[in-house]
Amino acid sequence: MDLVGQWIDEQCECIPGVETGASELYRDYAEWSQKETGIVMKQARFGRELEERGFVREKNGAGRIVRVGLRLGHRGPVAAVVPGPWPSRANCE
Repeated sequence: MDLVGQWIDEQCECIPGVETGASELYRDYAEWSQKETGIVMKQARFGRELEERGFVREKNGAGRIVRVGLRLGHRGPVAAVVPGPWPSRANCE
């Protein structure tokens, strides 16, 4: 079962260059996963899963840890939009 892929499909928008706080993404995933399956993976594993899908982890100019290319529907906070290039994202094509 690909919980992270399902969460991306249902809860997120893939937007090249957008930055969203890593903690905001994990909180949303954890809430969604708990409701859907009762299973929540640890934050470190969740981060690795996003990294494997091409959503890189960066520290933005404000010192905040963000993931690039993914944002929460229209509900999640977005830090900034930065220029590409951007890696392929299987759940966003």
